[in-house]
Amino acid sequence: MQFGLWELAPHSTYHGHRHPAPEIYHVLAGQGLWTIGDTTHTVGPGSTLYTRSGVVHKMVNTGDLPLRTIWFWWAPDGRREVLTGAYEFTESAPEPTPDVPPWPVADEAPVKLY
Repeated sequence: MQFGLWELAPHSTYHGHRHPAPEIYHVLAGQGLWTIGDTTHTVGPGSTLYTRSGVVHKMVNTGDLPLRTIWFWWAPDGRREVLTGAYEFTESAPEPTPDVPPWPVADEAPVKLY
């Protein structure tokens, strides 16, 4: 199993991609649109999303604050090679959004995990 914290900057897009490992994201803070295959979900704190191995997915932060999540990958049936498989991007990276200022990290309240 692998897991970590992940943030997407305000009004940013993590363009379409897929990878061999199945994945779960749990949203801690922020708002966004999450596309898995052909279905798009509106997400916010408490949303949990599952993506099967090899399925294209994309995330868009629609808010003014970072979209913060915890992500999990695991090796089905002990097949560890899925944890080191390469990402395949299925669309071009979006152009940077110049009017979005960086957010202050030091001044933000810590995320509480229970």
